[in-house]
Amino acid sequence: MAAASKDNPADLVARLREPFPLDLIYARQGPGGKTLDYVSIETVLARLLDVDPLYSIVGKVESTSDNTAVVSVQLEAAGKT
Repeated sequence: MAAASKDNPADLVARLREPFPLDLIYARQGPGGKTLDYVSIETVLARLLDVDPLYSIVGKVESTSDNTAVVSVQLEAAGKT
């Protein structure tokens, strides 16, 4: 695959937005008995590496309390932040 800088950013964004295959989507019980669908972080990182190996991600712990952390994340990929 060509380096991200050589690809059209619109094409990269479209590839990042492609739906994940159903066998990579999992479900778990959430608050109030709701079912939450999710994709594992490993799957998301694999997509990022495939589409834009030069992506960057920065996380910052904003606050913690009662065994809970609030984290903000800034992702830059395909020329978008």
